[in-house]
Amino acid sequence: MNIEPLVQRIGREIFAHARRAAPGVLEQGWWQQRGLEWTMRHEHLKARLFEFIGSLPGQPNAAAVARSLRDHLCSNGDDLPWPLRLAVDFDDEHSWHARLSAWAATMAAHRMARQFIVGSTPHEALATVGGMRRYGRCATLDILGEDVSNDTIAEGFCRRYLDLIEALSAVAPTWRYDALLDDAPFGLLPRSNVSVKLSALSPNFSPHRRPIDVMLVRERLRRIVRAARDGGGFINVDMEHFVLRDATLAVFEAIFSEPEFRDWPHAGIVIQAYLRDSRGDLDRVLAWVRRRGTPITVRLVKGAYWDYETAAAERESRESPVWAEKWESDAQFEALTRVMLENSAWVRPAFGSHNIRSIAVALACEQALALPPRTVELQMLYGMGDPLKDAVVAMKQRLRVYCPMGAWVPGVAYLVRRLLENTANESFLRQGFAEGISEAVLLQPPQRLAKPAADRRE
Repeated sequence: MNIEPLVQRIGREIFAHARRAAPGVLEQGWWQQRGLEWTMRHEHLKARLFEFIGSLPGQPNAAAVARSLRDHLCSNGDDLPWPLRLAVDFDDEHSWHARLSAWAATMAAHRMARQFIVGSTPHEALATVGGMRRYGRCATLDILGEDVSNDTIAEGFCRRYLDLIEALSAVAPTWRYDALLDDAPFGLLPRSNVSVKLSALSPNFSPHRRPIDVMLVRERLRRIVRAARDGGGFINVDMEHFVLRDATLAVFEAIFSEPEFRDWPHAGIVIQAYLRDSRGDLDRVLAWVRRRGTPITVRLVKGAYWDYETAAAERESRESPVWAEKWESDAQFEALTRVMLENSAWVRPAFGSHNIRSIAVALACEQALALPPRTVELQMLYGMGDPLKDAVVAMKQRLRVYCPMGAWVPGVAYLVRRLLENTANESFLRQGFAEGISEAVLLQPPQRLAKPAADRRE
């Protein structure tokens, strides 16, 4: 079955809608995009700026912020653009000049955080995601924070998830019904949708986990799932670093095999296409779902920890678990997309991507397999690629936005990861909208973008 002509047609349609939806010069989105473009043109500054942002929560006062700003930006000679050179041109970090620079830098970082984080409380988050529905977008909410340091903090995260689910259960039923968002070929969808990271539920959730730690994670996840089920909601278990992959799958399968939840369909798990063996992960999930007898949702993503996984593998002198080249992850994503849609009786397919080619492949497979419209659910990140979101909504596709919520301190790691993703050399947003790469190139099959062996990363 050759779906390539259909992929090309759908891809060009998405591009046409996205370009019409691009913000104008008087809109905030236009200025945010210009800021990202500026960052892209100054690769020598990008890492230092993001390292500075990451250091902010640990700074005790304005003088420390000013000192950190100067240290990060002046660490590579006098190559700064004049506005930044002026900002760090002070001798005394306690001076009014330094305090003003510290205040401006902190405010700018907070504005960036608000671009990617929907709020610090359930009240703020629910106001944001409720408002999104007016624009044809539903949401999944995630509480920022992972790798907790002690059990008290972990229990606090569990409590925050329970509070969020309680708030959603009270508010979500009041949202106006929207067939595009709330209905699927397999039935009505819960309007309350929460994503959970298992590393937030125990300080010892690791590859070397003890049975007692696994029991604690399962006990807390069980409370969360029970609250979601009783409140008419949906729970998605997120996937994190590679070392937690097997533990996450094991806990997910154990909880949703229990008699209390075995017949409950409103649960989901994530598969990361940038893992070399992600086809094995999907096959494992499919085999388990068939044994379970009740479908689940699978969210397919590329993966957000490429730099971390690559560096960890190099540091430990082992083969990296992730593909070395972007095109390899893209090709795996397309292959897994087809497998998921061929098995849509067992896995309800959700595709998390800002790549127009990847989205077009999912929609083309849906049509080629004669599946009902909106069998596919598309998912994107809050604060990224709004013209693309507008495009898929205009095409009457169901769009779910991944919406992180939380305080500034735990949000910094997420913020920096999103900024790096937004400005990476191979980022779709950069290639497609910032650098004007042609639609024909961006819609090519991934294998055609493979570099000659001599040009690949060592």
